[in-house]
Amino acid sequence: MKHPLLNKSLIGLSALLCGFNAQAFLLDFTDSTLVDQGNNTFHFTTGGIDPFDFKVVFDVTPDDLTATTYDGGVNADYCADDGGALACDIDGFGIVDDEVSNNESMTISFFNMQDEAISGYLESIVLVDLFPQDTCGVVQDDSATYSLSDINGTSFFTSDCITAPSKVNGGFYTIDVGMDYVSSIELLGDDFALGALYVGGDSFGTFSPPVLVPEPASLALFGLGLFGLGVVRRRNK
Repeated sequence: MKHPLLNKSLIGLSALLCGFNAQAFLLDFTDSTLVDQGNNTFHFTTGGIDPFDFKVVFDVTPDDLTATTYDGGVNADYCADDGGALACDIDGFGIVDDEVSNNESMTISFFNMQDEAISGYLESIVLVDLFPQDTCGVVQDDSATYSLSDINGTSFFTSDCITAPSKVNGGFYTIDVGMDYVSSIELLGDDFALGALYVGGDSFGTFSPPVLVPEPASLALFGLGLFGLGVVRRRNK
């Protein structure tokens, strides 16, 4: 059953502060209090003394972003009812139904409130309903891949096929990413839902990777001239 708040949704949500790299935020897509505003766009604010407002925009194929009532068990590692971080009220985000399945794709992009692309540190991706599996590339294989792009839309990383190990509990599986300057994430695979993203770090909200500025030739010549004067002075002594 589709969650009434999430069909082509714009959701206002305050991101939850969690302890990582001085400043990181949990974007929880299992929270039933999410507010639908339309257009597959989520508004977040980091909160704190100097809050930063930003948008998370979903582009899904087919165009039917969906969430259903949570039907998993309580999991101590993840669900709030048993001390975890996620609300576990809804079953994460899927396409058409409660999962991303074969021949479907989900792209998540970051923007500021002026609709300009921004980038940031992506700590991890939490998937829901990714149950243990040993094989990739077959129907109903419970696997995923992801690719990362910068603000220019240039892909700079694509993962190998990811399957959950036998020890995974309740289908919750965290993919450790640990990469900076991520502006969009594409998820592909079969039979999983997006449960959460951990984003942040000091770089979140930057517009591009740092640019190394070449040293001006005149500055280099000036330095060489000073070196030469030093040699002459030593010789005169």
